[in-house]
Amino acid sequence: MLGSDKLKKSICMLHNNYLLGSCKEAGIFIKKHPEKEIKDVFDFVMSIYNKRIKAHHSLFLVIHVFETAVRSKIALILSQNYSNEEQDDWFLKGNDQKLINKARRIADINKVNLNLDMSSF
Repeated sequence: MLGSDKLKKSICMLHNNYLLGSCKEAGIFIKKHPEKEIKDVFDFVMSIYNKRIKAHHSLFLVIHVFETAVRSKIALILSQNYSNEEQDDWFLKGNDQKLINKARRIADINKVNLNLDMSSF
């Protein structure tokens, strides 16, 4: 079939899950509609692939807004439960040794000086 070589070459450059789903959808369409002539398999699969990518891009903003809202809500809850009344300092209280060790390891990897009382980053 025309375009199958281009499709094989594009595997390393495209998102494999979307490409696999597009190929499956194209195969189902071809089986259901044998009377339709597909001149170039690559162009047909890429049209389905591009439709999937556009759907992903349109949902990205919604997912980003949802994630930001959840993070803000969690920060608000932590602040209300663990901060002093005068200031928002819930994130400054570092007394969990496991988390302190992780922070030190990350700081060492990134070559950042870490304050020993964990009150500043």
